Amino acid sequence: MFIRKFMIVFTSVFFAAVCTIGICVSAFAQSTPRQAQIQTPFSESRLTAEIANIENSANISTEEKQQITQLYNAAKAKLVEGRESQDRAKTFTDQQSNAPQLIDNLDHETTDVRKALRRSRDEMMSGYEGISLQELEQSLVAEQVKLSTFRGLRGQYDVDQQALDARPAQALAEISALEQEIAEGSANLNSQNGEDPTPLASAMLALNQASFYADRQKKRALEQEVASIGARRAILDKQISLTAARITQSSDLVSALSARTGSARTDDALLRLEDAKNEEQEFLVDHILVQQYANANVALADRNYKIALSEGNLPNVERGIGIQLQQVRLDRNVTDQILGSKKVSTAYGEHLRSLRKKQPDITLIGQAIKSREIDLQDVLFQKITNQEALGIFLAGSLDIEILKQVFDVENGETPALSETDIEHLQQAYDSRRGHLSELAAITSLRARKLEEVNALHKQLLDEVKNLRQLLDSRLLWLPSTETIGLAWPAKLVQGVAQTFTTANLGAAGRALGSGLKNIYFLVFLSLGLLAALYALGERLGPIMTKMSARVGRVQKDAFGLTPLAMFDGIARAAIPSGILIILGLIFAKSGSDSSFVKALERTFFITAVPIFVLLCLRAWSAKGALFDLHFRVDRQLRKRLETYILPLLPVIGISVFLVSLTRDGLDFDSGIAALGVFGFILGALGVTWFSFKIARARSKKFLNKTREVEGFYLRNERWLLALAIFVPIGLAVVAAFGYSETALLLMARFFATFCTLLAAYLIHGLLRRFVVIAQRRLALEQARERRDRAVKERMEKAAAEQRGEIPVPKLDTASIDLETINRQSRQLVNVTVFVAAIVVLWALWGSILPALSVVDDVKLWSYMDASADAGMQKVSITLWNVMQALGIGLITWLAARNLPGFLEMFVLKRFTMAQGSRFAIVTVLGYVIFIIGVLVAFDKLGTQWSQLQWVVAALGVGIGFGLQAIFGNFISGLIILFERPIRIGDYITIGDISGTVTRIQIRATTLLDLDNREILIPNQELISQQVVNWTLENPVTRLIIKVGIAYGSDTEKAHRIMLETIKKNPNVLDNPEPRVLFLGFGDSTLDFELRNFLRDFTQRFIVSHELHMALDAALRKANIEIAFPQRDLNIKNPEGLKAILEETVPIPKTKPA
Repeated sequence: MFIRKFMIVFTSVFFAAVCTIGICVSAFAQSTPRQAQIQTPFSESRLTAEIANIENSANISTEEKQQITQLYNAAKAKLVEGRESQDRAKTFTDQQSNAPQLIDNLDHETTDVRKALRRSRDEMMSGYEGISLQELEQSLVAEQVKLSTFRGLRGQYDVDQQALDARPAQALAEISALEQEIAEGSANLNSQNGEDPTPLASAMLALNQASFYADRQKKRALEQEVASIGARRAILDKQISLTAARITQSSDLVSALSARTGSARTDDALLRLEDAKNEEQEFLVDHILVQQYANANVALADRNYKIALSEGNLPNVERGIGIQLQQVRLDRNVTDQILGSKKVSTAYGEHLRSLRKKQPDITLIGQAIKSREIDLQDVLFQKITNQEALGIFLAGSLDIEILKQVFDVENGETPALSETDIEHLQQAYDSRRGHLSELAAITSLRARKLEEVNALHKQLLDEVKNLRQLLDSRLLWLPSTETIGLAWPAKLVQGVAQTFTTANLGAAGRALGSGLKNIYFLVFLSLGLLAALYALGERLGPIMTKMSARVGRVQKDAFGLTPLAMFDGIARAAIPSGILIILGLIFAKSGSDSSFVKALERTFFITAVPIFVLLCLRAWSAKGALFDLHFRVDRQLRKRLETYILPLLPVIGISVFLVSLTRDGLDFDSGIAALGVFGFILGALGVTWFSFKIARARSKKFLNKTREVEGFYLRNERWLLALAIFVPIGLAVVAAFGYSETALLLMARFFATFCTLLAAYLIHGLLRRFVVIAQRRLALEQARERRDRAVKERMEKAAAEQRGEIPVPKLDTASIDLETINRQSRQLVNVTVFVAAIVVLWALWGSILPALSVVDDVKLWSYMDASADAGMQKVSITLWNVMQALGIGLITWLAARNLPGFLEMFVLKRFTMAQGSRFAIVTVLGYVIFIIGVLVAFDKLGTQWSQLQWVVAALGVGIGFGLQAIFGNFISGLIILFERPIRIGDYITIGDISGTVTRIQIRATTLLDLDNREILIPNQELISQQVVNWTLENPVTRLIIKVGIAYGSDTEKAHRIMLETIKKNPNVLDNPEPRVLFLGFGDSTLDFELRNFLRDFTQRFIVSHELHMALDAALRKANIEIAFPQRDLNIKNPEGLKAILEETVPIPKTKPA
């Protein structure tokens, strides 16, 4: 029985032990998997031998040898790749197995460092007692290098951590791809086993076997890498913790050493100052020269001490900035973790808002940086002057005689120096060397320290800006207050009681009195300025009434009337807004620390802005004001604006006052938050009521299909008013549901959008008025010129008709195309205002709307920038860069297209230059604008000259072949514009073509001939061929008329008559004098040539007609015949001719009488 029980117990224990051991072995096997070793298919020496056999074989061609050798070499590379993967797998296995011991060691080191951090500063600096200032500085530099190394190591750990977090997904994807390759490789090997083992097939088989081996080893390494990631991540976390502790330890030591070094430096400077003062006391009985030298040494030592004293606080400042920077980075990590969770809750929103509120003030940081930069400039100047003084001092030596002579020249004759004086002067000279050296060193040290502190402070500023921008963009979509419910009215009453307490009101009253006392003169001056504005407005009223009669009248209208009308409205609106600003200044200068007073200060400043805008709108909407006479705004709209803005003012004022006053107390469920929400809803409903009143009054206008809708507002009036109605009431609902911060921010942006559009409308109206006035004046000038020209032409026509002549009409090439210029100017104004408004609106909404800000996050490609200060740097091109490039291209095209009209109307017409000159300037400027725009657009896309030079080279080849004619015409057009061999309005002849130049374009020049036909001449022909320009330098032209008279005529009489006839014509110039020349004897005529000169080429046909008519009449009257060709026929054989005629033509016989 006992044995049976014993056997049962023994069996049970044995079974339990076996199970336990099995479980442990299984767990160990799972934790450290033992995989079968992958066998190498063959060695490299075998492959080398195969290569040697192939090379020595005579039965294989050279090409096959090369191919087989390449396959075997590739197989050897695969073997090497497989062994490398095997080594990596072993490394990962070792890291996994050694991880526990390494983690334990890192924990011990971290614990030791953290224990050391608990020591006080005195204990930390116990090892640096009794050492010199120089040794302290050396220790400080060494510890700073150590700290920099730790920080660099921490940064590398952060990069490794990010790579390690992303590695599992990448490795699994690589394993999946390798499994597919291994399966394909196995299939290939199975298919190749039965093939005929030719040398090429053997080489291919070897490559496939080596690739199969390498892929399996790589897969094994990746599996081991994935298995070791957990251990490696644990090691990395411990290394990060240890490095962070060492950074803290080293930073504390650097701070302590900096303080001790600064203190030691200050003590050393104080000792030098005391020594200099002792020397000064010792030399009181010496020569006056020695005393002044000692006094100068005291001044140098005092400067040295003051600089050292001021430098002593910099380590504490740097330490404080470093603590702030560390806290900001911790807040950024917390923010990233919260936002990375993708959850929206009240607790998250409250915590993120608390992080937002505790961030350092950017304004204060910026002011500190700016102040420190000013100090740095002063210190740098002192450093330069001190080093210069030290260099001059060390360059020379003490020459007592020269020093005494200079001193006597400056101060008059003094006694000679005694031996004691000389000895003391030498002592003071030696002391000055030390003072100057120490002063140069300490100023250099302070300059370097200021630069380091400022660089750290700028880093803090950048990180605070980034964190605040991130929080602002995400807090916009999180709830900030509780939803309005049944308890909300009670909390509203509570908020009123909490805000307007007796203490707060008393503090406001005291601050008002204190502020008035502190800036009473400024308040008095401001009130006087407002009174002057009021008086000026009263005086401007009658003046504006008189000036309004000039608006629209061409001869009396002026551009200055529009800015004056705008200023009149601004002056009237500035008085109430100015009072609010004065109240804000009073509270700002009161010196009160009350949060209620500071809120009042901000409230008065903010409230003044919408009040000013609304009052300006009301003043400009009055009858005879800006919107009436200058911008021609609809009368009904102006009347409604003027009527309903007045009751809207108190509503907006109260709303902005309450919202701004409670801005700092928007806790989630506080009464102050309820008061702020009430103020916001009140203002939103007020804006909705105002917009509804305007829209209701305008409903009949919307239904009128025949009304004129010129301008952006009138074309989209119903939609804009719909937005003005539904957006405020929608934001009020959003605020009621707890998103008061979101609603407030959106309302502020909508108001800024309204102000932007209003400013764009005003600027557009001013520019349009400028264009209209300039156009009217130019049209008036051209009308006057046309009138004068018509009168002159009628007089010339009447004179020609009296002479029985037909006048030839003149070509008008000097007038300006007003319609084109007006269209181009209007388009340029529209585009300029539109682009400026879009840029401002994008800046307003880009950081709020994700759809707008995401374009800067979409990376398209990147390039390496070699021009960066840090060497080669990777620069990413985003969708925003592409949009900028397209926008710049569009603006360039519009500017190059529409700028000519603007310049013609506003700039070039003010100068007395020909139309050809104006056209050349405008054309060249268009080319310049186009080239600059293209370069800037390509720069936005990251295109550099190193990348463009090949494109330019290719274009050069293309130009040399296919584009030669086009490029030649383009270059020829530029030559014509710059050299100006022909100009707009010139009359030229090229070959058989003559005409007046009307346009010079990129490819061709346009001529208008006498038949009113437009002829296009390629620019290259105008440069390469012979061109006759009749009006290039001198418009005077010579007209030649040839006259032939009959033989036997009186030549002297004919000469006199013809000369008198051409002199009688008023269009023939007396200088050069006209001439009649008898040039030769023709076949049938006596040849005369009449040479006369005309003022203008356009007179050639008219004068030619007149002279031909006059010459014909004068010669006929004098019985001088104008000859025509004649021929004398002499028949040598008349009988033969008669016989021929008788044979061909029968001669009728005559009957006898």
